[in-house]
Amino acid sequence: MGWATTIEADVIVAIESLIRKTGELQFQQEREKKTLLDAAEKQRQIRDEERNSIADRITANNLLLEIINERESKTVAFQEARLKNYKMLLDKDKENIELQKAIAQIEFEIADAREEAQGFRSEQKINDMALAREEAELEMQLNAKIIEGQLLRVKEGSAKELELRKKLIEEKYQSELRAAGENDLKIQISIVTGK
Repeated sequence: MGWATTIEADVIVAIESLIRKTGELQFQQEREKKTLLDAAEKQRQIRDEERNSIADRITANNLLLEIINERESKTVAFQEARLKNYKMLLDKDKENIELQKAIAQIEFEIADAREEAQGFRSEQKINDMALAREEAELEMQLNAKIIEGQLLRVKEGSAKELELRKKLIEEKYQSELRAAGENDLKIQISIVTGK
């Protein structure tokens, strides 16, 4: 029985040590969350700046989704590791109210991280749809300008073609008049000369 108690005490000490190390790592994890939050905000600013090209804005919105997912994944993984350690310790001390509170707090933090990420994803999706609409509108405007330019060229080409046809008809008419005039002259000469 003495060995079992010693082994159990060693396990508890090891778990408590893990919890302390996890607590020390929490500062580092919070700093990483902040860094990812800053990176997400930079992508939002690029996405929301209407002077940027639509392609750049769409790229920024897609990167924003990747950052949101990475931030959630890292946060949840860290909190789940903490939760596992606390639950192992609670298995050894089931009546410990402080451990129960700590576990409830960690579970809340996991749910909070997921909820926050879901809110950010909803915002990103709304902007994704808005950017797609904006891109389609810009494309329609561009196509309208292209068609307008083509119609103008056709109209100008038609006017030039019409002018050219008029000129050809006029020249043919003049040529026929000359030919008719020459024929008339020949007829008149033949009448006068009798030939």
